[in-house]
Amino acid sequence: GAVATLRPNEGRFGGAVAVEEGTENLAEPLTMSGWSSSNSYAILTPTDVKYEFLVTAKNDISPSGAFTWKSGIPPGVYSVSCLIKGVGSTVGKQVKWQSGNNPVVGTPVTLSHQYQKLSAVITLETTGAVGPNIPEGFFEGESLLLKNMQLEQKPFATSFVDGSREDGILA
Repeated sequence: GAVATLRPNEGRFGGAVAVEEGTENLAEPLTMSGWSSSNSYAILTPTDVKYEFLVTAKNDISPSGAFTWKSGIPPGVYSVSCLIKGVGSTVGKQVKWQSGNNPVVGTPVTLSHQYQKLSAVITLETTGAVGPNIPEGFFEGESLLLKNMQLEQKPFATSFVDGSREDGILA
């Protein structure tokens, strides 16, 4: 099975082309190794579903703070994505990606009972960090679910992969 990424405006006459993209997922989605949650703020607990984590606020997290983050990312352009859904009182709250003072291009989503894709493109001028944020606050005892975390050194997101995938030709 080929994994295709649709690239708009790159085909003939401004149409789209489908390509199989090689990529490496730097997020370590099975264990979330390297993602911090500063246990004083939030706890990431693996569920029985592969690549899925329950995130529970241990203390109130300020509107400017990420509830988990990956730091030490070298300069470059990255896409970051995951599937995310609200649990209980987080349903209806907005979530977005953030990266300190670095440019982030992405659309926030409003948490619901269904998984939604949260994605963004981040440009790091210096070594930095990235993480999801709830601008209206993530308060003690609140929870949400996230899965299929992906961080790629690309200016666009590809389909989820655990590890890496070589470039290929669509048959």
